[in-house]
Amino acid sequence: MHVEDSSRVDEVKKNLKRELAAWRRLSHPNIASLLGTTTDFGHLEGMVGMVSLWMKNGSLYAYMGNRDVDDVRRLFG
Repeated sequence: MHVEDSSRVDEVKKNLKRELAAWRRLSHPNIASLLGTTTDFGHLEGMVGMVSLWMKNGSLYAYMGNRDVDDVRRLFG
């Protein structure tokens, strides 16, 4: 996890833990389940990765990039 302002590291960690706890409790067919977290990235110290099942359409970024603008508007509209 990269935090620009080093004085906020503890606050950011606390907020991340709260958000991850909320995500872990969610159970909905349209929300990927949180399986856990990892910090094992070798040389990338301080990084936190969230682990979920792999979705057939790949990442949300890839999925949204392959959609028509109108499809995206309907999803968030």
